[in-house]
Amino acid sequence: MASLDELLNSLAALPSDWHAAGCLEMPNLEALGRHAAARRITYSMETGAGKSTLLLSHLSERHLVFAVNDGNSLASPLESPLLRRETVEFIEGPSQRTLMGYGFTEPLQLAFIDGPHGFPFPNLEYWKIYPHLDTGALLVIDDIHIPTIRQLFDFLREDEMFTLIETVGKTAFFERTAAPTFSPWQDGWWLQAYNTKRFPVPYDEASLEGETVADQAPEDYRARLLPLIERWICQKARVAVFGIGPHTDYLFGLVPELEQLPPVAFLDSSAERQGTTFRGAPVKPPASAAEFADVVLCSSYEHEYVQMQILDTVSVKVVPSHKP
Repeated sequence: MASLDELLNSLAALPSDWHAAGCLEMPNLEALGRHAAARRITYSMETGAGKSTLLLSHLSERHLVFAVNDGNSLASPLESPLLRRETVEFIEGPSQRTLMGYGFTEPLQLAFIDGPHGFPFPNLEYWKIYPHLDTGALLVIDDIHIPTIRQLFDFLREDEMFTLIETVGKTAFFERTAAPTFSPWQDGWWLQAYNTKRFPVPYDEASLEGETVADQAPEDYRARLLPLIERWICQKARVAVFGIGPHTDYLFGLVPELEQLPPVAFLDSSAERQGTTFRGAPVKPPASAAEFADVVLCSSYEHEYVQMQILDTVSVKVVPSHKP
């Protein structure tokens, strides 16, 4: 078998347009070779085909390729003298069908996801593959500059089953940890770091009409509000919150310490809502805030500055919940 350096030199000699479906660039192939050669690979697979197929045919004892022949991406490696043919099994057809129907019989030490990129196909491939990854296995994802792939990349780099080793260009390299395998059959979304760090996401009608949560990380809310809450408690300040919409529920979910104040009232400009209660406190008109509050905390997705303008003529301290 040729050495890794010899293989990479041979791959570098191939034209960049070796096939029309897009080829891995040499830095990405070099990283793939480096990480693959650092572990014993008895069983591996990839979706898509190309120069990576040639490389992995030498670095794996048995390699599976699930691919279609777009732009001769399958024909080119099949016809190449660089292919170590005896180690590779080609399974031609859309991976949405061929991979989903395949039965893996032993753990994988390497998996390379580079098949169809449209949603939800990369996620389908991941779902099929991840239960079979051995501890220490290499999971490689290409084209993380495409939003659908980036979504998967963002999820994986926060998941306890994987450690991000590095990214090279648009290719990401993960290593499977010893964490228990997340069940592919049962739900458990509340156990996944990607969800717990972002939960809850507002979902009421206001959010569906174009309002979005401000581009501010949850930890930024806490870093801003916790010192203020501590000061208000020490000062025995009477704090009202302007807003009874989804952002306020979101805010209390992120910063439950607000309950320690507790708010003396919630403000809302709608006459229909005034006189009701919200989170156990009365809902009152903004113009009356100075009668019962020392501080008003404004809480809205996009309209905090409008709230602050409404309170311009009210003799009360006004504070936005977002970082100014």
